[in-house]
Amino acid sequence: MFFEIEKLIKQIEWLRLLRYVNRVSLPPFKCIMDESKEEKYPYEFESDELVQKGSVIIDRDSYYWLQSNVEIPDIKGKKLLFLFDLGKYVDGNTSGFEALLFINGELYQAVDGNHKEVFIDEKYSGQTVEVSLKLWTGLEGGGPHKEITHHIQYMDMTYLDENLDYLYYLSNTIIKTVQILNENDSTRVFLLKQLNQAFNQIDWNAVKYYHNYETAHKALILLEDAVSQMPKNTDIKVTAIGHTHIDVAWLWRLKHTREKAARSFTTVLRLMEQYPEYVFLQTQPQVYEYIKEDYPELYEKIKEKIDSGKWEIDGAMWLESDANLPSGESLVRQILQGKKFMKEEFNRVPEYLWLPDVFGYSWAIPQILKKSGIDMFMTTKISWNQFNRMPHDTFMWKGIDGSEVLTHFITTPDPKNEEGPFFYTYNGVIEPYTVKGIYDGYRDKNINSNLLLAYGYGDGGGGVTRDMLESIRTINKIPGLPSIETGRANEYFNELKETFKNTKEYVHKWDGELYLEYHRGTYTSQARNKKWNRKLELKLKLAELKATFDMLNNNREYPYNEFTQSWKTLLRNQFHDIIPGSSITEVYEDSELEYSEIDKQLDLILNTSEEGQFVIINDSNWERTNVVVNLSDIGKKVSAIVVDGNKIPTYSEEDKIFAVIPRVKALSVNKVELIDGDLEMAVSNENEITFENSRLETPFYTIRISEEGWISSIYDKENDREVISDNKYGNQLVLYEDMPLNWDAWDIDIFHKDKFKVLEAKDVSLSSMTPNLSKLKFEYEFGNSKITQYMIVYNNNRRIDFETVADWHEKQTLLRTKFELDIRTTFAKYDIQYGHVMRPNHWNTSWDWARFESVGHQWADLSQQDYGVALLNDSKYGYSIKENVMQLSLLKGAIYPDPFADEGVHEFTYSLLPHQNSLVESDTIEQAYDLNAPLKVVNMDIKENITQLFEVESSGRVVVDAIKLSEEKDGIILRFHEANGANQTVDIKPLFDYVNCIETNLVEEEIGEMDTSVKLTPFEVKTMKFVL
Repeated sequence: MFFEIEKLIKQIEWLRLLRYVNRVSLPPFKCIMDESKEEKYPYEFESDELVQKGSVIIDRDSYYWLQSNVEIPDIKGKKLLFLFDLGKYVDGNTSGFEALLFINGELYQAVDGNHKEVFIDEKYSGQTVEVSLKLWTGLEGGGPHKEITHHIQYMDMTYLDENLDYLYYLSNTIIKTVQILNENDSTRVFLLKQLNQAFNQIDWNAVKYYHNYETAHKALILLEDAVSQMPKNTDIKVTAIGHTHIDVAWLWRLKHTREKAARSFTTVLRLMEQYPEYVFLQTQPQVYEYIKEDYPELYEKIKEKIDSGKWEIDGAMWLESDANLPSGESLVRQILQGKKFMKEEFNRVPEYLWLPDVFGYSWAIPQILKKSGIDMFMTTKISWNQFNRMPHDTFMWKGIDGSEVLTHFITTPDPKNEEGPFFYTYNGVIEPYTVKGIYDGYRDKNINSNLLLAYGYGDGGGGVTRDMLESIRTINKIPGLPSIETGRANEYFNELKETFKNTKEYVHKWDGELYLEYHRGTYTSQARNKKWNRKLELKLKLAELKATFDMLNNNREYPYNEFTQSWKTLLRNQFHDIIPGSSITEVYEDSELEYSEIDKQLDLILNTSEEGQFVIINDSNWERTNVVVNLSDIGKKVSAIVVDGNKIPTYSEEDKIFAVIPRVKALSVNKVELIDGDLEMAVSNENEITFENSRLETPFYTIRISEEGWISSIYDKENDREVISDNKYGNQLVLYEDMPLNWDAWDIDIFHKDKFKVLEAKDVSLSSMTPNLSKLKFEYEFGNSKITQYMIVYNNNRRIDFETVADWHEKQTLLRTKFELDIRTTFAKYDIQYGHVMRPNHWNTSWDWARFESVGHQWADLSQQDYGVALLNDSKYGYSIKENVMQLSLLKGAIYPDPFADEGVHEFTYSLLPHQNSLVESDTIEQAYDLNAPLKVVNMDIKENITQLFEVESSGRVVVDAIKLSEEKDGIILRFHEANGANQTVDIKPLFDYVNCIETNLVEEEIGEMDTSVKLTPFEVKTMKFVL
């Protein structure tokens, strides 16, 4: 009656401690630091340093081996365990200590803040065993480096009183159920009454001070009998799948992830021995590959569990990739490599995409999934929206081309969050609040009453605990709660699919992207990383095309293994905390090295000439005209080049050599003949551009520059109209105060726009004039930073480039370029994977203002029916387009988790492209690709002056995405997509001998023979295999 619940909670806590009986300290552990940080298994060592209860270890990112010989008593029929608390720990293993325990040199179990119990197998009964701990002192969890102090609280051996243990779990479940049920609920009244009556039978003095547990054992019988009298009576079911979310890098490095995986998986196997009902899911083949390399015996045990059905591998992708920033081809390769590994290693075919922790989901994903043999998708992160809640939790998601996949949001509430009941987690725990709450928050109860709960500590691994598994057993005995059972996720999703297929109720369709109203800064943070990603995605495409040419024309072996490794490395760095820019300093140091290795490998593939021949490769399926090619890497003076029989003089600029090639055929390899000697062409003869009195005259524009260095006018001569809005400006560099409420590197909050400063150029001057272009130089100095920018205008191209070098040292500051345009429209279009998306540019609703920053790849476009302006870029992803104002985010100075994020020199280019008519009638898409993938000279032997693999002709616009050797090594893969959003026909003419043409899906699974004349629907992706 008075403080009843408080009293019971305290008594239950007594039980938690009293269930461990005859508890003694383990013998002291000798200790040595592993200076190499590389030892995976225990080794013999001598040390006078001893570690025991009360010892202190102060260090950061260090490894210690602890070793002790322990006499195991006769434990047959008993539960003997070790208990460890080794120091500082944070839930989810995001910082603090972690350890891997070995017995007699064999992997046994992990020890961390959530796994303090280590049950000893009966096979060691009566033996003296060598207990070894590989202790990692951990990291600080982001921010400035600091040493971590670990106070060892206990290293004990004890027996478990199984009756007290069960009484603890049963009573704990009951009291937590009482706490969440309505006070007027008869079930609550019954449970509280029975628990109180049972606990009143316990002689707590006898239990606590004389270790006489008889009354507690009787209380257990009483409580069990009482609870069993009240039936569960529920149609609500929760399917629980054990899981540990392992971030491949985040607040730790890739090398630490390898260790986290080993620790987590060792614990899974140990718990499976204790709980035969336990089923575990782990996605990410990348992590399995780490285990295979580091602990092959553990890998073999995992394979056995997968074969038995107790361990599920799925999730489709190589790892849990970001879904905004990678290209369409990258997302395809994620699934291709993921499916391939699962099939080859485990004979499993994935059935669903599992991306619980990703910062938004591209509209291209449903098509990519459907055409990869995947028709189900799961996430939770969308519940983190700042402004709007999604209307449904299970629905059909319709993609950019019309493909549909069943999509399910896990609605598990987090007991520790302060964001409210609709802030869901992928790191679920098992307790009454989550098991009841997952159903309470679910929005499609009229169709489905079976919910999937992924449980287990995660982010930094760790996973399921004994507490969770025991709670599953006790929750099933308690009335007032859903029933819960362990199960496989694939079986759950297949049942869910049948439920929604057969329902007569309305099934919602969401037609569009799944935009996360949060973490908008991830489009911009860690700019170097994003630039490498864009560069290498395109370089891989070029190299695969070149290698295919080389194989067909020169009988050179296709470097299949090198491409596979390069792709895997790139895919690894597209993990959802690496490429978004939300990891610690060391992650980006590692990433830089990995990107450099890919770059070097691709250079070797691209430069293979044994006869000193040079070529230019056009990997786009459109002809390129008036192309500026940089010849500086050739390594000698060149006065002219000969391409396709035409002699082309060279010119120099700032010690670099260039040539303007009038025409390069689509998908072609073009022999380049070099003519040695001094430069032939005078620089100024053919340039039609002038700059005088802050006015720049080009064949296309009259551009006026204000005193501040802003563009005050761009008059389009061809179209007789002004581009810049009246009394407004273009190319203003704007600094915004960027101090988000929560996650620094992740977020840009809507209030950032309230406080800003527009930079003024301290100097504007004509930098250079060449036969093809002219450059204006703008210099800015502010804070601790400096920007040098060249505005480049051309004689033969409408594009206006802004080539930028930023020496950036600002903190919590966002840099954007801003153009205020004379355009009236209510939406903008943005480049995404395999197409483009249209987003409102007004502030009408909360759904509109939530998108104040959104994703675009190579371009975004603001167009009326008769005229438009595109803003292109070569390495950026974050656009803010509202009303007639286009902004592109350039740099973000976050201080957490990397306190040095984006410090230093950055080089990037963005471009303004005014154009006649709408987007699809302009050359925006081609211009953006040309900016991102400029033609370059490489070494390659060819038999003919011009070589093409394919001619591609279409009634609209088609973009070729990949030409490569098939995974089966028996044909050439051609992948392309419709780019206008229209029905059209494309005719493919291969210019090499082949046996037949087969249509495949995106992961090269054959569909059937097809004609080389192909009809495409809007934004459709097609893959053709030409069998050799």
